[in-house]
Amino acid sequence: MARSDTYVSPLPLMRISSGLWAARTMAVAHEFGVFEHARAGSGVTVAEFANTAGSTHARPSCC
Repeated sequence: MARSDTYVSPLPLMRISSGLWAARTMAVAHEFGVFEHARAGSGVTVAEFANTAGSTHARPSCC
């Protein structure tokens, strides 16, 4: 079998993977109702949303 010296870039696969990751992030945000709570004028704070969404993990104070 002959060796090919053609370089195959991983970038197209990385772009697809990144796109799937972004799409899944948006889907999960929709499931948690992030967009309904984040719309302009809703008056919901981050802490209130975390309680509504059932978050049990506090965000580190350093970030």
